[in-house]
Amino acid sequence: MIAEHALQLWKYSVSEGLPQNDCTFVDFERLLHLELAAPEAARDLDPVVCALVHLVVGAYGFSDSRPGKRRAPSAGARYPVECLLLTWHGRTPRLWLVSLTCAGVIPMREAYAAQVARATHAQPGESSVIVVASLWKTIERYGLAGVRYTVYDAGHVLSNLAEFAHDEGTRLGLGLQCSARSVFRELSSNVVALYALRVD
Repeated sequence: MIAEHALQLWKYSVSEGLPQNDCTFVDFERLLHLELAAPEAARDLDPVVCALVHLVVGAYGFSDSRPGKRRAPSAGARYPVECLLLTWHGRTPRLWLVSLTCAGVIPMREAYAAQVARATHAQPGESSVIVVASLWKTIERYGLAGVRYTVYDAGHVLSNLAEFAHDEGTRLGLGLQCSARSVFRELSSNVVALYALRVD
C-alpha cells in the first residue's frame, strides 16, 4: 500500500500483470528476488548495454572493486535502490539487472522485459534506465521514515546518473510517474529515459 499509494512506485506483477488505477504496476520486489543467473560482463554484450552499464556504474561511484564505494548515500541497505536496463533487439525488448560489484548485467526473462516495456510505454530504440527500490528492506530497519530515505536514495542515484551522463555527452529524458496514469515525454531514438519515483 505504501509503495503503491504514497510513492506511486513502479510496481508490477510478474505473474498476473494486474492493472491498478489505469496503470500497470510491476512487482519489482518479486522480480529482484528471483533465482538469477550469474552476471555477464557488459563488454561481451550489445554496445548499448555496455554504455548503459557504464553510466549506472559511474552514477553509483563503483570505480574500483572494493564494495560499498559509491557516491550515492545509503539508508542502511547495501543497495537501497537497484537499476534495471531496458534495451531492444529489433522490436524485441530486453531487460537486464545491473550487477554493480562486477560492472555487469544479469539477463531477465523475455516475458518480464515485455511487461516493463508495456508499463513504461517504451518504444523500440528507446533505451531506459529504471531505478527501483526494495522498499521493505529500509522500512524494516527505519519504520515509515524509511519511505523518505528510499526516495532520497533514488534521488541521489538519479541525480548522479544525470550529471555523469551529461559529462559523458549522453542525452537524457526524464520519465516520471506523476499520478495514477503514466505520463512520459516524447523521446527520440537512442535517448536514455530515466524512470523515477515521485511523491504526490
